[in-house]
Amino acid sequence: MTIRPSLLRLSVFLGVLVWLGLGLCEEAAARAGGSGGRSSGRSRSSSRSSHRSSGGGGWSYGGSSSSRSSGISRGAGLNPLVGILFLGIGVVVVVVIARRMLDTKSSASLPYPTSLDRPSGMDEFLAANPDFDPAAFEGKIRSAFMIIQKAWSDQDISRARRFISDGMYQRFTTQFRMMGLLKQRNLLYDIQIFRVQPVAFRRDGAFDVIDVWISAVMSDSFTCELDPSMNTRGNDPFAEYWSLIRKRGAGGTGYNLITDPNCPSCGAALPKAMGELCRCAHCQVLVNSGEFDWVLAEITQEKDYGNDSRMTRHVSSNLEQSIAAVSAECSDFSQQLVEDKASNAFMQIMTAQATRNPASVRRFVSDELFEGLAAMIPDRNIVFHRIYLNESVLLHVRRDGEKHRLSVGLSASLQRVELLSANDLELLDGEERRLGYILTMERDVDAVPEKGSLYQHQCSNCGGAVGDTIDVNCQYCGSALNSTRSEWIVCGFEES
Repeated sequence: MTIRPSLLRLSVFLGVLVWLGLGLCEEAAARAGGSGGRSSGRSRSSSRSSHRSSGGGGWSYGGSSSSRSSGISRGAGLNPLVGILFLGIGVVVVVVIARRMLDTKSSASLPYPTSLDRPSGMDEFLAANPDFDPAAFEGKIRSAFMIIQKAWSDQDISRARRFISDGMYQRFTTQFRMMGLLKQRNLLYDIQIFRVQPVAFRRDGAFDVIDVWISAVMSDSFTCELDPSMNTRGNDPFAEYWSLIRKRGAGGTGYNLITDPNCPSCGAALPKAMGELCRCAHCQVLVNSGEFDWVLAEITQEKDYGNDSRMTRHVSSNLEQSIAAVSAECSDFSQQLVEDKASNAFMQIMTAQATRNPASVRRFVSDELFEGLAAMIPDRNIVFHRIYLNESVLLHVRRDGEKHRLSVGLSASLQRVELLSANDLELLDGEERRLGYILTMERDVDAVPEKGSLYQHQCSNCGGAVGDTIDVNCQYCGSALNSTRSEWIVCGFEES
């Protein structure tokens, strides 16, 4: 019996369905906090449905997943029409199972941290912090994670501002600004956290730092109004590391920066839209200083964490001893905080280039460096379709005469775009590129405690508000803004 052409077309169609069902493996275009997927280039990725999976709790490692297979028996003597009908049903079953297997990848399919039993430094930390509640800490991380993803989708970081560092704030605002210029949106939904697992506890100057491994899955829809060919969709499990910092001795307050809308110092309602300046409007306390609760200071993708860092080979062999020597002369020195300031400065420098406004970095760079940065401003309207800071790593620190001097290595993934008109653009980079940079900073050995942060648009001498201006003197106290007397000033910036 001859099969009719319509049935042949049906068979081809079902074959295509199989191909599509098995080919749904594109990574998500992006996610909050770092480069989470491959560059979209000028092509589209296929979409996938999401699958909710219950999250793991506690501090245990490991997990399990299961799958079932099914088959359809074929009877002898079936006519072609019935055979194709059963073939169609079989194809649908195969597609459903394939999609389920792809979309239900749980944390068991992700590589676990190497420290499976006891995170490094945990015993010492618990001995010094007997009131530490692992379950409450995990709850904070889970809440913060969901808030961050919503902030990314809304392109509004204000809800999370009080529990993120200044450097993290600058990363988000720079990315949001670029996406606004390119009329882009990146919606994250169907978010499921698999596991939250501390992997390292360490001391850093006057602070405690906890590195936390988070595995999750979410659906991702990226759209660009100016160029629909950039649109992508995806749904992939992933893992990343969060570094949280808190002043030693700050435990036991019972305060929760993530859920409490009031000032931890005076109890007044905090501003709902805190921007670069993360201070209470009433008592002027710095809310995200780490004095009251854990603050998110870093998000690192799994491929860049620890020994996988691309900057590891540049780290000085005697860095630990050098940090100890500088800390002895500088009681407020913290590796995490100087790396945070460096990442803050880097993102502002890149924003200055994209917006062609060198005045935005004048306050925290040396006079000599400012001339060089101003010369780097392009004549063309070039912005970034992608700009993620992958890592910020302290490489060297030393005393140089009457100044402390340090270098921080940064690697960033970026993709340049030229805006040709209000409704047209051109990709200058065919794909996302990863570049390395070295940023050098210095501060006086006998620096006085800062009253404000230049990286938060405040004079470090008097705390007065500072705008984007070429004028390097504070309008309130008259002091030089870019003075190493109170703040770490950027004096060098180059590609590595």
